[in-house]
Amino acid sequence: MGYLLESMRKLVLLLFFISYGFIGYAQSADSLELAQTKKTLLRKLDNKDLSPDNRIKDLHELGKLYFGEENDSAYYYLNSALGLAKLANDSLQITKSYVSLSLVGIYTDDYDSALPYIDSTLIYAQKENPEYYSSLGWVYSIEGMVFNNYEKMDLAFEKILLANRYLEKAPENEESHEYLTDNYNDLSIIYFNIDNYANAEKYAKVALQKAKEIESAYYMAQNYNMLGTIYNAKDEYGLAERYLDSASTKYEEADDEEGKISITSDLGYLYRNQGLPTQARRQFLNSLSLSKVLDDPYTMVNSYLDLANSYLETNELNRSKAYLDSAQQSVITMSIPSYEGYMAILRAQIYEKENNIEAGITELKEVLEKTETNSFQQSKADMYGVVSRLYKEKGDYRNSLAYFERYSELRDTLQRTLQNEKLNILRVEQNYNQLVSELEQTESSLKLANIEKQQITTRNYLMIGIALLTILFSVFIFFRQRKLNRARRAILNSNQEVLKLKKEALDTEMRFKNKQITEFAIHISEKNELLEKIKSKLKGIKVTNDTYKEMVHEALHFINGDIEQNKEKVQLYQHIDETTDSFGAKIDQLYPNLSAKEKKVAIMLRLGQTSKQIGLQLNISPASVDNYRYNLRKKMEIPKGQSLKSFVQNL
Repeated sequence: MGYLLESMRKLVLLLFFISYGFIGYAQSADSLELAQTKKTLLRKLDNKDLSPDNRIKDLHELGKLYFGEENDSAYYYLNSALGLAKLANDSLQITKSYVSLSLVGIYTDDYDSALPYIDSTLIYAQKENPEYYSSLGWVYSIEGMVFNNYEKMDLAFEKILLANRYLEKAPENEESHEYLTDNYNDLSIIYFNIDNYANAEKYAKVALQKAKEIESAYYMAQNYNMLGTIYNAKDEYGLAERYLDSASTKYEEADDEEGKISITSDLGYLYRNQGLPTQARRQFLNSLSLSKVLDDPYTMVNSYLDLANSYLETNELNRSKAYLDSAQQSVITMSIPSYEGYMAILRAQIYEKENNIEAGITELKEVLEKTETNSFQQSKADMYGVVSRLYKEKGDYRNSLAYFERYSELRDTLQRTLQNEKLNILRVEQNYNQLVSELEQTESSLKLANIEKQQITTRNYLMIGIALLTILFSVFIFFRQRKLNRARRAILNSNQEVLKLKKEALDTEMRFKNKQITEFAIHISEKNELLEKIKSKLKGIKVTNDTYKEMVHEALHFINGDIEQNKEKVQLYQHIDETTDSFGAKIDQLYPNLSAKEKKVAIMLRLGQTSKQIGLQLNISPASVDNYRYNLRKKMEIPKGQSLKSFVQNL
């Protein structure tokens, strides 16, 4: 389950990277159409009569078409647009050029190169001019993505909140609306990564509504995907499947291949969570096929690993090893060290199932000794945990303890880091809300200052009078309410005490009656045993005289009738015992997974009966009673050292 959630997080981060308008455009465009668009723009730029403003815009568009390509064409055309904008002293176009240049570094995973362009954007942008709000919101979103890559979640969150502030106030147009939709999706991702699913769901739904307003299939798909991922993490599988199906439909409509890969993987995790390995593998195979078509190494490796793990869970080790070997080959070929830890864990688990524990330990220790492993602390902690468990299975408790201590120390460090990130994000959110509130109050005060100059004295007196009346009224209400609350609490406490005493008396009486019924039932069972012995003796008597034979037959018939009546009485007393004791209802509520026999054994243990007495009542052997006692300890999760009888009596 831990790997499933981690895999979902990776897919969420993939959404983070592809959720921007420019990038989405570059990824979804058909290659032939893209080439044709480039030629058209180049022909327009060859026109010497093209105005400087249109030339800057066309250079912008041309530069964005080269996003993701290994050559420097994107930088060349965007820097050309920047140079012309500076010559024209057009600060708005300068700002847009710097925003686009920062995106080039993001798309090529060169996050360090994006920061100088972000700083330049903030220098040229006029923060009080609404025309710049869209670019400001966009660049703060990009800066948030940079900090997210550096795993500085609090700073990423702060920048995305700033972006939201500007985008909410930006002039209404399709571009600003798309930016705002992206930004709400980014907020959802940040909250998801710190396990705050409530806010993640809230902002994903806001982003979905924004996407519907502009009728964008791509953005609707993106947010349906996000909601499906959130509900999957919350184990709300019905909702998750519904949203993922909607996302799949919208990705098909938008012809977004990256989105299709994301959806098939997410559906695979959903089915695996529900214990449906066949359906899960079908989705992982679809994801693998799409990844091969796109020649996307990262999603290809993810698909191989998902399939390897799926077959490992069902002990199909040969298939698991085959997919794991494929993933290993891809990782070696493309030099992707981030997957080595998880692959080592999978391989060690395969060795474990093959009873080759030593090979599993060796595999994990070799990866742990690599310096690259230090960059992936969660993976390192997981490997420590598996090595500790394997040493324990091997019987080497000293090494098991040593690796468990390393695992515990690293796990605690990671948990503290995550907790600090959560606290920092909450602090940032609080500071942001306070800042926004203060800014709104300041803006409101400035707008109303001139209007209220002549009325300020009268208004102040009126406000003071209202405040005094409000204070007096509040004090009166406070003391009156406190008095009422005290009286209500006193009555409530008295009623609760009476109810408690009545319940205790009733429980005592019921326990006494149940004990009497049980003892009587045991007496009847013992009587039945005696009658069975007498019946056996009578059957063993050889009678030749017909008269005596008839008498023996009648005696046997009488004994059989008496035994049947006794059995019916025992069943009746058991039924009375079960239906009159409130403990039965309580144990049904607390432990619904107990069988009927286990519940009966628990009730009889509460009455202080021994295994022999319970066996007589239930017509089973004492050994069977002991088996039921073992099952009860396991299902009730009773700690070692505490007796089952005392645990049940204290419920």
